[in-house]
Amino acid sequence: MTDIHFQLWGKRMPRKKEINFVLLGLGKLGQGFYRQWLKKKDEILEKTGFKLNLLHILVRHANFKRPDFVDQSLITTNINDILNDQNVNIAIDAIGGIEPTFSIVKRLIQNKIHLVSANRMLLASKMKEIVELANQNRIYVQPEPSLGGGVPIISTIQRDLLANNIKTMYGIVSGTSNLILTKMTEEKIPLQEALKSKDILRLGESLSIIDYEGADAAQKIAILAAATFGIDVNFLHIYSEGISDISDFDIKCA
Repeated sequence: MTDIHFQLWGKRMPRKKEINFVLLGLGKLGQGFYRQWLKKKDEILEKTGFKLNLLHILVRHANFKRPDFVDQSLITTNINDILNDQNVNIAIDAIGGIEPTFSIVKRLIQNKIHLVSANRMLLASKMKEIVELANQNRIYVQPEPSLGGGVPIISTIQRDLLANNIKTMYGIVSGTSNLILTKMTEEKIPLQEALKSKDILRLGESLSIIDYEGADAAQKIAILAAATFGIDVNFLHIYSEGISDISDFDIKCA
């Protein structure tokens, strides 16, 4: 683990009345963002005076069947369509994973495009490299969507609690694991049965072994450590233990 001191936020994003952005990825997360943009863009314009224009959506497969509400003319598989568009201000990362996302993000940053990322795995693995590159290119990195479903945790730590000396951080960081354990406790059912419950299945494709075997929590801790203490630590170096071995007996004894 290397002790580092860096500004997580990068450089401040310039204020513009029109903000042109691109969306990276159109899976469940990307589609959710797209829906919210369609629903809220007029309200945001009315309340703030900022017009949010979506210029491109970068995907891996151009011919993949997508929902009817998606504007197909925005779809591209070529990163150069974004890099060559001088009107792009911001990239929204909703791809997930480390590669090819990291390579894409580096090219965008080098092209002076600000980054808003919900990619927890990427940030928890490559935070130092991303922030250093962002500062070199004088652009803004916003990792807030990667934690707490967009609840302003990082901005609270780095802005509102700036004068405080935070020494320790603890709490529930995996909502999925918490929900599963709650089901096991209240309904007195084993893990495999809890995973089949309606509340858990409602999570859909977002539920994976990462959510309840500790990797999800480790990734969040790595990002919070960088934001709070200026520590660069890869989430793979953080000890984590999942809940798959918790039995009915463990629940009764807890």
